[in-house]
Amino acid sequence: TYIPLEGFHNLITYQYSGEDKSLIFKHVLTPMNKVLVEFFPTWLAPNTITVSGLLSVMISHMVMWYYTPSLEGHAPTWVYIFNGFMLWVYQTLDNLDGRQARRVGASSPLGLFFDHGCDALNCTIGSLTLMGATQMGSTWKSLTLLMTTIFAFYLNTWEEYYTGTLILPVVNGPTEGLLLGIGFHLWTAYAGPDWWLRSLFIPMPRQTTQAVSDWLMESFGFNLWFAEEVSSTGTIAVAHNGILAMVCAFLCVVTLINHTTNVYKAVTTSGPKGHGKYTETWLVRKFPFTHACTRLIPFFAFTTLAVAWILMSPTDILTRYPRLMFWTIGLLFAKLVTHLMIAHLCAVEYHPFRRTLVPIFFFPLHTTLTWLLQQGEVELNEDVVVVEFFLIAMAAYVHLVFGCIQEFKAVLGIHCFYISKQKQVK
Repeated sequence: TYIPLEGFHNLITYQYSGEDKSLIFKHVLTPMNKVLVEFFPTWLAPNTITVSGLLSVMISHMVMWYYTPSLEGHAPTWVYIFNGFMLWVYQTLDNLDGRQARRVGASSPLGLFFDHGCDALNCTIGSLTLMGATQMGSTWKSLTLLMTTIFAFYLNTWEEYYTGTLILPVVNGPTEGLLLGIGFHLWTAYAGPDWWLRSLFIPMPRQTTQAVSDWLMESFGFNLWFAEEVSSTGTIAVAHNGILAMVCAFLCVVTLINHTTNVYKAVTTSGPKGHGKYTETWLVRKFPFTHACTRLIPFFAFTTLAVAWILMSPTDILTRYPRLMFWTIGLLFAKLVTHLMIAHLCAVEYHPFRRTLVPIFFFPLHTTLTWLLQQGEVELNEDVVVVEFFLIAMAAYVHLVFGCIQEFKAVLGIHCFYISKQKQVK
């Protein structure tokens, strides 16, 4: 089981606490959603709305996969417009599901589980769609975009676990972030995908930039350096999609600092209010913030090892299987953050060290150590391994989701996609 016995009562009595401080959400999206929700019949389950939103971005993701399998290339103009529209549909339905739940009296922890779970999946889906639209390809840009997205989401959930409240700042991902994503797709439709490959020229010391670029390429065989080209005069060319990736990285760092600060305040000043129970150990009593940070170790470990595998891959695995690699990382992230959501909803201690992660940790660590000890020579069939890891991650995540849904339904005594006759009133 995924829901511990001691969490049954807490799950039944759970009350959501959250606030979106975005001015756009307050003054634009909220009035719009108040009108739109009235078009939904009262028999329509909120979870159906949530899943429909996820399916909308999944459809656009599959269309982009068809036209840009390697995350670069051209698609018809209508595809980029379609991407922007479907992302708007996702954002709108993501806001309407909770409003529909309150409207028909069907609010429940299961609904929150669905909502956050779909958001976690969209971190990967939306990132991959945007990578293809902006022609990031199998480069550091794509890797940066995915990592910034999942890091921001994971630490936001970590903060919610320890504070008991989901606080979205004035500028946040679900509102302004998705609106920017919509704008990027529409801009691509207008200016063309090649616009993202055009460069800005910035004066910089030529000797330094060239030396760093050459060292990274020689050492890892992977173009990490943000400069696309270094001229003889010391001017570097930075592509528009590279600038986008760097801006995302900067905003992610700011967001992570904010989440970490809020967790520190929660566990050291007024005490953790929403984290639930944890074992009374010396570390918890003396260094509560350190204990809170240890909950992040598996997530940081698996992302670090995944990046290490990509950089030290003897067959350049990211270039050959970019989508499969990113989907494997995304599914493992979704599994970890789902366990964190469950711990929050049940107000129990979060145990991030999962057995499923053992083989995932072992192989990248083995590859990295072999690469270091044998000076870059690693003999293995990475094609088979990446497929195996994807299947393991997919199976583990699907088992987790379906198992949790059944347990939530049993504990709460509710249906997943059905509203009782008594609640089908305004």
